[in-house]
Amino acid sequence: NPNATEKGKEHNMPIRYDAAADSASWNDMKQFFERILH
Repeated sequence: NPNATEKGKEHNMPIRYDAAADSASWNDMKQFFERILH
């Protein structure tokens, strides 16, 4: 969630958005569904 960094700062928590991790996990999920559904 791109808003995670802001929310982490707001609540003094070590949370941040990582665009690279977001992209990698999205691609992994798409590949997983492609394998099991086709």
